[in-house]
Amino acid sequence: MIAVTTYTSAPDALLEAARVGDRQSILNLLAANPPANPKARDARGNTPLMLAAASGHVDCVNVLIKPCGLRWVNDMGMDALMVAANAGQAQCVAALMGDGMTERVSSKQSGSHTALTLAATRGYTRLVELLIPLSNPDHQNTNRRTALILASKGGHLDCVKLLAPITNRRTTDEFGNTAFLSAIASNHTDCVSHLMQFEDLNLIGDFGWNPLMFAIWSGGHDCIPVLRPYTDIGTLSIDRKENALTLAAGMGLRKPGVLEWLMPGSGPEPLDAYHCLKAEKKARRRNFVDIADRIRAAAAAFHQKLELEKICDASDRELINQRSRRL
Repeated sequence: MIAVTTYTSAPDALLEAARVGDRQSILNLLAANPPANPKARDARGNTPLMLAAASGHVDCVNVLIKPCGLRWVNDMGMDALMVAANAGQAQCVAALMGDGMTERVSSKQSGSHTALTLAATRGYTRLVELLIPLSNPDHQNTNRRTALILASKGGHLDCVKLLAPITNRRTTDEFGNTAFLSAIASNHTDCVSHLMQFEDLNLIGDFGWNPLMFAIWSGGHDCIPVLRPYTDIGTLSIDRKENALTLAAGMGLRKPGVLEWLMPGSGPEPLDAYHCLKAEKKARRRNFVDIADRIRAAAAAFHQKLELEKICDASDRELINQRSRRL
């Protein structure tokens, strides 16, 4: 919500009435002779309409729309619609949209936001739903973030569900992160689970890693169990030097219940002995002895299991051959 000031002097009576939601005083002041100036500004450039919208006084908004006008912006470059969206005032947003309000972009000082990006940032699902028809979902703010990236970064799943189908999901922010990578880095597992349907989890991205490796590097460790079942653990980085396990070993990832998802045998595909040994050596070189020991134990158990499976398969084949010869 925007900051407001309490007014006591007569010239500011209309601004004060709008702020507190005194509809009758607003009507009286506008009908006075001479009438109060509907385009009066407070110290931050807010009009009576903006103050009423920020405080959620929809009855006052309806009175003030025509005399105040919709084209004015405050010192932050925000119009009444943006002010209402920023404050989460759905009824006021609906009232302003119903009167022909069009989309504007705020000043660079306030982030070059639109009403939609402000609503998505704060997770106002109803507002996002209202604003989508009015808005360009691919607009990027000062940090090059779309409404979808902002919602993903904030963990606002319902907003993500509304925005994902209508937004260019390949758009990246100033750090090169898509909405999906933003959700991973922020550890929002529910958003990651939803956005996964649009992603190739084994694709090596601009960072040189797949999403699982990015989760390890960025600190999105809660997302590792979500991503791992659908990711080939043996996928190598673009320089062919790292996979998920070697990256985790070198970074000292020891979060309980997470490193195990990267160990040999944690998925349907085997991790070759070379990369197990490489991960173990990397951990030992960096003095992560406990991690190195865990990798060695997991690798030994997994490869022992493989050997047993080979023996069992050989025994089964011999048994089948014996039965065939008897027949």
